[in-house]
Amino acid sequence: MGGSTLGSDVIRSVFSGLLRTPFTIINGYHIPAQVDRRTLVILSSYSGTTEEVLSAAAEAKKRGALVTGLTRGAKLGAFLTRNKYPWYQIDGAANPAGQPRMGLGYNVMGQIGLLSSIGLIKLTKKDVDGIVRHVGRRAAAFDTNMPTVQNEAKSLAAAFVGRVPVLVGTEHLVGSIHAFANQLNETAKVFAVPFVLPELNHHLLEGLRFPRIVTQGTFMFVASPLYDERITTRQRITAEIVKKKGLKVVLYRVRGDDRLTQAFDMLVLAGFTSFYLSVLHGVDPLEIQTVNEFKKRLAK
Repeated sequence: MGGSTLGSDVIRSVFSGLLRTPFTIINGYHIPAQVDRRTLVILSSYSGTTEEVLSAAAEAKKRGALVTGLTRGAKLGAFLTRNKYPWYQIDGAANPAGQPRMGLGYNVMGQIGLLSSIGLIKLTKKDVDGIVRHVGRRAAAFDTNMPTVQNEAKSLAAAFVGRVPVLVGTEHLVGSIHAFANQLNETAKVFAVPFVLPELNHHLLEGLRFPRIVTQGTFMFVASPLYDERITTRQRITAEIVKKKGLKVVLYRVRGDDRLTQAFDMLVLAGFTSFYLSVLHGVDPLEIQTVNEFKKRLAK
């Protein structure tokens, strides 16, 4: 749920053309009917206290499924230990914020390590080292010391001020776009929505007339040389139509030579842009007051 599902979404998007086993994400209390003793269930909860995940964990055990998990500990860690399931304990040292949405490195690479070790995907140490170097370079490019004219994250945050960010993703970047919207919601406290090409071409374009406030949206399109040529054509035409409708359009050219590196490129951009937008809004990027209020009321 929330930030703890973002890593799974990134993996599903990046490796969709490589995974020969169905990869399903469950955002709720119950697991699908097809889960049985031959199904691998990965329980993901950064805090280890997410009630939906704990409910699904109990059902997975009852079905006799193969179970593992990623968590800092707490109730989920105790469940996994008590039942002698193998699991990855997140130490959180690289995430001083303590927020799941900021701990994506653990979630993405933890699951990739698991899937790689059992032969479902291939990722070498060289691949990982390359991603780490790329993330470092992009973080430097988005650093607070970089002026806005040279800083794409600051420029993008400025384009979102007072507007509704509409994030358009496709193919291997769908999961990263989802993560971007999540971080804009929680960190910058703005209403942001992700949409997927080519699906949006079949309905959204007719939904840009009413209400008139829709013209306050800023559409962000992401360009990648790895896209199917037909997708690139669709994106260009979509951007032209959106602009003609009076909405603001921005384009980000993703960096990276492969699908996973490009996905991480987007994640770095999302983190910095969300932070800069929170500064422009004058809000604390860490606090999640409304979410915490909801959880307290739910616990009563």
